[in-house]
Amino acid sequence: MSDDVQYPTGFCLRDLVSWGTTSLVVLDNAFDIVIKAPLRSRQPRSVYERFAQRGGHAGLLVYHGVFESGIRLEYAPRQNLRLHAAQVAEAIRSVHDSRVIHGDLTCADFAGSSIDDSPLLVLITESHEFPGPILSVRTDLFALSSVLYEIMTGHPLYEGLIDAEIPSLYLNGQFPQIASLGAAGIIIEKCWKDDYSEAGEVVEALQVINPIGFGGTLRLKKYGAVSVPSC
Repeated sequence: MSDDVQYPTGFCLRDLVSWGTTSLVVLDNAFDIVIKAPLRSRQPRSVYERFAQRGGHAGLLVYHGVFESGIRLEYAPRQNLRLHAAQVAEAIRSVHDSRVIHGDLTCADFAGSSIDDSPLLVLITESHEFPGPILSVRTDLFALSSVLYEIMTGHPLYEGLIDAEIPSLYLNGQFPQIASLGAAGIIIEKCWKDDYSEAGEVVEALQVINPIGFGGTLRLKKYGAVSVPSC
């Protein structure tokens, strides 16, 4: 991929909110929304259009239409995501109800998701990859546990290990120690062990946990590596 990143018309480095391997996001202060511009896949547009057709969901960013080759989305500034773990699971249930399989569920977005059983357009992140059928609800539930682990600990799963070392750990049932996470840790472990069949079960389990247990500050991190030019 070329390092010559093209910003949406009228935007530059000072407007940059985040970036990754498939897209960059700039803030449109005039309308208090963000513009997600693709660097590779344009799949997010189809995914968000599907969600809009179904009336959207409180746990998903509001879709405001297209902007050039990108999309306009609700702006969600940094928040304490640990207070909203159940909402994350609820949002995934809504995604599945829309016949969308995220496929590469991390703390990122819908860059290569499957719609109506279409092939995934990205490689699955090793630390979130279900050791079974890829295009399935259980793929996302397995990855959801890794997302919840990162939300609650502030550290990516298997931090410091190379990707090639991770699959064998999963196959052997070797997961991080999560006793310190209490009831939330039990839920995460059950996702890893494929004990849930659909996201609604995870939602119900998380909703009974005292929200105080999710307190703390999440350390945001960038995904992927791309040179971002100045204005």
